[in-house]
Amino acid sequence: MEEVKNRRSLITACVISGLFLFIIVFFDQIDIFFKDLNYLLSTLFVLIFFLILSISFIKNVVFVLKNRKNLKPPIYMPSIIYAATIIFCFTLPSSEILESKAIVSAGYKGTQNQATINFRANKKFELHWSATFGYNEWFIGNYSQNRDTLFLKYEGSKPYRFGEKILIKNGSLVTLDKPKDSDQYFVPFKIK
Repeated sequence: MEEVKNRRSLITACVISGLFLFIIVFFDQIDIFFKDLNYLLSTLFVLIFFLILSISFIKNVVFVLKNRKNLKPPIYMPSIIYAATIIFCFTLPSSEILESKAIVSAGYKGTQNQATINFRANKKFELHWSATFGYNEWFIGNYSQNRDTLFLKYEGSKPYRFGEKILIKNGSLVTLDKPKDSDQYFVPFKIK
């Protein structure tokens, strides 16, 4: 009976740790997939998962201390797995290393919002715009380049403060297709 409980504890540790590491490493891809999910909700989900991991670690350490006279690997292995997971979540690289190399990266930082855009070597781009109170939106698509001009083709919705025809000028990305009668503020992105 005790062996079944220890095995279940080890399997639970592996599942919780594996899911948590997956979520941490692929957080941006998950965020892009669930475009309409509020950024605060997805961050809250990660925080709750981290609390579950931490509480499970503490419970298992207490269990190990209570059974220190009969210490066997099935008893202390879950603690090691939880501890390694907590360390790895701060040291593992993000899924950015699996993406195509960013040729041009730029960003915009306002008082209440910010945005980053990456133009990849495989002719894809992703624009991430976030703001206070949980605004979080991803714009993805393909691009082509003619000298210092980038032509963007969005796969879904388009941002209203960034265009489809972009000029690389003096270390900035500037929208060229702003309508003349528009009162919208089209923001320049500074190249990193």
